[in-house]
Amino acid sequence: MDILLSYLLDPWFIILGVLFLAQVLIYLGLFGKLAFFKPDCNLPINQQPVSIIISAKNEATNLKENLPAVLEQDYPDYEVIVINDQSKDDTLKALEELQNHYDHLGIVNIEDYIEKWKGKKFGITLAIKKAQHDILLFTDADCKPGSNHWISYMQRHYPDRQIVLGFSPMDQGKGIVANFGKYDAFYTALQYFSMAIAGFPYMGVGRNLSYSKAFFMDQKGFAKHMHIASGDDDLFVNTYANSDNTGFELCKESFLYTSPPQTLREWWQQKQRHLRTGRYYKRGHRTVLGLIWFLQFLLYAGLIIALVFNPYQYGIWGLLLLKWLLMGIVYGNALAKFNMFYLLLPAYFWDLLYQLFYYPLMGMVVLVKSKSNEW
Repeated sequence: MDILLSYLLDPWFIILGVLFLAQVLIYLGLFGKLAFFKPDCNLPINQQPVSIIISAKNEATNLKENLPAVLEQDYPDYEVIVINDQSKDDTLKALEELQNHYDHLGIVNIEDYIEKWKGKKFGITLAIKKAQHDILLFTDADCKPGSNHWISYMQRHYPDRQIVLGFSPMDQGKGIVANFGKYDAFYTALQYFSMAIAGFPYMGVGRNLSYSKAFFMDQKGFAKHMHIASGDDDLFVNTYANSDNTGFELCKESFLYTSPPQTLREWWQQKQRHLRTGRYYKRGHRTVLGLIWFLQFLLYAGLIIALVFNPYQYGIWGLLLLKWLLMGIVYGNALAKFNMFYLLLPAYFWDLLYQLFYYPLMGMVVLVKSKSNEW
């Protein structure tokens, strides 16, 4: 009895216990909304006309490999518009060859930029104006649909919604960078889908995203942040999405797969575009995301310090095991939903690295104002 009382009255145990309860709220109250969500995955009957838009810069190889899967979707009425954005390779040639076989493939060819409009937004705006249909579906040249019904599932949320968030998992690549890239994609999706289900959508990814042409025009396109090169996907969603106009698609038939980065340089080139836009998110979103990270950071750091200096080891290990159990249940369900269950065991290591080192480092990067206008 005295030992138990000593545990309960120990300041370290009290502080860590409070932080653990905060984890319960985060995992079950927020992340659990995604982990235990059950989507209706019956094949949609209603099929509305759709325009697919793909930005491509020096993507000849990826277009040859992935574009046919987009062009051969089991869908009656859609067009595909590819933006050849100042490519220096054979992108235009590859597109013209494909155009000979697919009548519903269109090309927007950009040879020179207007200096103040760098990044993807200028090309996307031109493609949207060219689009024949109101429902717009976006992806990248390095993405391939996981099924022939990608369009069917993404378009089924219209006309009730004006924005639809999709998911794009990474293939099972090998190596430390590839595995970290996959965990990063998972954790990002865990957050933005959980927030969307909770009624607070704050971002989407351009690899699998949809919104209507009329909605885009009504908001004057990217006018509010045209001066920022990146943000054609996440910042647009952050600016205009709300619980009433935004839907989300979680059926595996709607997923678009991409290859994970193989080198640190490749990963950094992908990540920095999104880091530039993070500081422009709405203050409430930044506060919630920062609080989620900070509470997890405090628990991990506190547990490690307590394991080194606190004499009540059994209680500390007990809290750590409870955290891992809770994490395993929630992450396991979420990873299974994303077709990434193979990542569950490595997730314990990556999560520790993510919360203790990655987030603080990326936070410092975000604070440094970037002047880059490339994509």
